[in-house]
Amino acid sequence: MVGMNLFTNLATVFLFLLVRFCSSRYSSIADPSTGEKLTEKNKKVDFKKVVEMPWPFWCIMAFTIFQTTTANVFSQNATELAEQRFDTDSVTAGWYTAVLQYAGFFIVPLLGIFIDVVGQRVSVMCVCGAGCFISMALVCWAPTVKGTAAAFGIYAAAYTLGPTVIIDSIRTSMWHQGAFETVMSCIIRILTGALQDADNNAYTRVVRVYAFFGCASLCVSLIILALSFVSPDLGRLQWSRKKRLLQGNLINERLERFEGAMRQRNKRISVVCFGFTMMLMLGGWSAYFWGVATGNNK
Repeated sequence: MVGMNLFTNLATVFLFLLVRFCSSRYSSIADPSTGEKLTEKNKKVDFKKVVEMPWPFWCIMAFTIFQTTTANVFSQNATELAEQRFDTDSVTAGWYTAVLQYAGFFIVPLLGIFIDVVGQRVSVMCVCGAGCFISMALVCWAPTVKGTAAAFGIYAAAYTLGPTVIIDSIRTSMWHQGAFETVMSCIIRILTGALQDADNNAYTRVVRVYAFFGCASLCVSLIILALSFVSPDLGRLQWSRKKRLLQGNLINERLERFEGAMRQRNKRISVVCFGFTMMLMLGGWSAYFWGVATGNNK
């Protein structure tokens, strides 16, 4: 962990110097497809844009809720699960968990290049969702050493895909790049903790929750994939760099439609989704403080 943190700090310093160099050398960088001026940061928060997010953005958020919840909650309990399933000591189980979380780190830059050049963001989401579901299904219904080992291997690959494709899809789904969730995890952690305690610290009940959220992330990703075939607004998440350059006029046309004839409908959708997000955040905070007060969040 110390080595990884040192590497992260060095990479951050390098990125800071690179951004300074690019900012001084290049100015008014525009999107080559649409001509929109790209900004590195904003001086103020535009709350009007917050409640007028396009509906594809909320589709990505729906996938994020289930995928990140599965990853966060399972990762938290993976060491103890490995200790029980592999019948080993806590130190060895900790090594298994470390491999689970960091074995696929080298895939991240390769995935970034793939998404930038080829696109297929929704397809990668489906692969990620399928990996989460299969691994959680194995954990739930194949509690043997081989089944758990296979689940850990599949999960390691799926876990690596999630953050990259989610962040890039969020950026791509937004019309204005200048407008650029872990709350649910708190609620589910307390729920799974209560289930595990009620089951004498076994994993026969709680793994069903893992399987449900893995299945939910797969279902949401498949729905997004189906919608991408009928809606250009979601379909552009699949575009390659070359196709995006050729379809700049279509993107601008869809933006005009979004800000014109469809503005009120999209605003209503966004307000409802934003309200649900705020309710979920309040629920997460309430669950956390309830857990602190009662000692159920350990």
